[in-house]
Amino acid sequence: MAGGCKVEPKELQSSDNEILITLVKNYLGFSPNTDNEATIRFRSPYLQTTKHDARGDAVALIVEHLHQRGFPPWAAYAIAYSLVDVYANELNTAEVPFDENDYSTIDASVWCREVIHYLNMYLNNVVNDSVPLPKIQPISDQLLYSYCAQKNRRSKMEDRAVLLPSLSVIEPAKGDCRVRDSFFAVFDGHNGVDCANYASSHFARCLIEDTQYAVGQIEDIMRNAFTALDKRLTARCKNEHIKGGTTAVCAFLRARRHLCIGWCGDSAVAVLRKDGVRTLSSAHSPNVPEEVRRVEEAGGMVVPIQGELRVNGILNLTRSLGDIDGRPMISSEPDVLSFELDNSEYLLLLSCDGVWDSLSEQAVYSHVAQFVCKNSQESKLAYLLSYLAVVDSVVSPSFGL
Repeated sequence: MAGGCKVEPKELQSSDNEILITLVKNYLGFSPNTDNEATIRFRSPYLQTTKHDARGDAVALIVEHLHQRGFPPWAAYAIAYSLVDVYANELNTAEVPFDENDYSTIDASVWCREVIHYLNMYLNNVVNDSVPLPKIQPISDQLLYSYCAQKNRRSKMEDRAVLLPSLSVIEPAKGDCRVRDSFFAVFDGHNGVDCANYASSHFARCLIEDTQYAVGQIEDIMRNAFTALDKRLTARCKNEHIKGGTTAVCAFLRARRHLCIGWCGDSAVAVLRKDGVRTLSSAHSPNVPEEVRRVEEAGGMVVPIQGELRVNGILNLTRSLGDIDGRPMISSEPDVLSFELDNSEYLLLLSCDGVWDSLSEQAVYSHVAQFVCKNSQESKLAYLLSYLAVVDSVVSPSFGL
């Protein structure tokens, strides 16, 4: 890390230790101790991973597994990063730099089960005091946030979200300069969940690995993260023959004061102030003349299909991550903006297009105002907005500023 960020990680505070042990014991209550010959029932989300992706994929796999069992993000990430270090040789989870010319694969159908097997073994060792509790930077003044995802009428859920009130949980041993930095994102997948899965697993790490993270311009850091993620995802798509893609809308908050937004596609972000809601992003769609012009200059065309404009008659987006068969007409270049918070902001709302296609800015403002006046459970706010947006699928995180 640049800017003198390296420090020794501090152990969890006593109250956090107690919470963590309780969570682990509850988990082991319905995941009994298994020996090396036991069969772990687990379906791999992908067929292969690579040596340069294995660390991030393992962390994402563990965090999702623990999140579904009630672990808060700080606990899930602490366990995940401790585990990938302790069993780096067994799971191939040592840090390996990305090289687009080296695609060394790992059979994920076996590897994913091994990750969960070692997770169970590791947690048993934690309870038995065979290994120390994981270490993490203590986090104070965490942001309040609310998150909801609903599949509704679709057969599959292809949307993913990233919820990191503190970026210090990513590679926690590398320093504490990110304790008061936050990252939230929504990835709305299409033609499969592969690209949304990959982006949600690796984007935050691409962000913090920027060599100028500690001292650079916040918009440059966001753009560099999109570029780095796109290179990695393109390599995955080419080698794994992935045809789908994903939109992206990301919010990077530095030191609780400087907010940067980056987006690619039609997922959107809005800020709520006391006088109303204002959408900060603009959709990258074939309905936007500037986007149509760029598509045509790149050699493509926009044609109506059953009343809906589509690039080359296929995709109703002009920018996305993935969709490598649509390049360069389908661009992966994000739009980025940033501003200093001035205490007039109440919350930031990120969501897929489903929310914004169903609810106007005024409707969102009215519903949020009514909810806040009548409820004290901020965590339920995103569920309310998702419930009101009658669409096929919705992912909607929001957080207070």
